[in-house]
Amino acid sequence: MKIFQIVAVAFAMAVASSGAHAHHSIAGEYGGAEYPYNYIEGVVVDTAWINPHISFTIETSSGYFGEGTIVRANSHPTHLMKDNYGMDPDTVEVGDRVKVFGWEHLRGMPLFHIRALGVNEGPIRSTLHYADMWDLVRGNLDNNIVWAPHLEGASPGRLGPDFTAQMQEAGLLNDRGRVELPEELKTPL
Repeated sequence: MKIFQIVAVAFAMAVASSGAHAHHSIAGEYGGAEYPYNYIEGVVVDTAWINPHISFTIETSSGYFGEGTIVRANSHPTHLMKDNYGMDPDTVEVGDRVKVFGWEHLRGMPLFHIRALGVNEGPIRSTLHYADMWDLVRGNLDNNIVWAPHLEGASPGRLGPDFTAQMQEAGLLNDRGRVELPEELKTPL
């Protein structure tokens, strides 16, 4: 019995000292990559290049929220933005004019999840290779978004077997089931 008490107390202390780590569902807050996205344009008034997600605040001039709304746009953790999408804290700075494609918050909060980002009239760069895949399947190719750098060779597996079959039928996968873009769809940055 004494050993049971010691183990129970040790377990309780370990659980109590571990800290609670909560995470949220992007799809639960914004829909998901399979949902149509909107855009906003405006001027950056604040940035936070920190984990768990980078964010910046925009005073909108046009797009989904209209003019004069203060909106917080957010995306991935810092390491993913740098390693997967080639963006760093210098990418977006206070005073920059931005065009952001993404999804508005499902419960009407002034929040926007970033699908692609253009800064100071520069190229609009993808921040979600899964959304790139959805655009490819839908034929949504007129939005001027430059594909994510690692789209070529990516696996659509996380989007499910039905979606993977759509990618295969569209001729967008190689024999290993990885994205292979036709030359006319390659958009080097």
